[in-house]
Amino acid sequence: MNPLARLWLWLWWRCAGRRVVLTGGCRQCGQCCQQIQIQQGRSWLRSRRQFRTLVRRQPEYDRFVISGRDGSGCLLFCCRCLQPNGRCGDYANRPDICRQFPDRRLPQTGARLPASCGYQLQLARPFTAHLARSLSRPSPQPAKERS
Repeated sequence: MNPLARLWLWLWWRCAGRRVVLTGGCRQCGQCCQQIQIQQGRSWLRSRRQFRTLVRRQPEYDRFVISGRDGSGCLLFCCRCLQPNGRCGDYANRPDICRQFPDRRLPQTGARLPASCGYQLQLARPFTAHLARSLSRPSPQPAKERS
């Protein structure tokens, strides 16, 4: 998805009072560890040189191996720590990118969760918005008794 389309989508969500809400849970299928996109700063990694630079700055990213490219030319990675049973072989030391998955900004990138993933990202009005709206309404006045 191009940057202008992402901006338009984000603005539409904001104006509509919507947010991406995360529901569900991890099924430990390991699919999320097989086609990873990695961001450095505000841009996705597109070259081996960018990846090597990232690994020098943040050695924990050395666990990832370039596995290909997506349709827009961004690098795809798989994790060396993924075990045959779909679980992480170094779960206690996993990097932030793994700890924070799935990122609520994922739909803005045009990416989707793997079909087997137990998480769902849905566009919804957050509970706090419903609560604030309800609290801002005037309280109904009790009916006056007739004499």
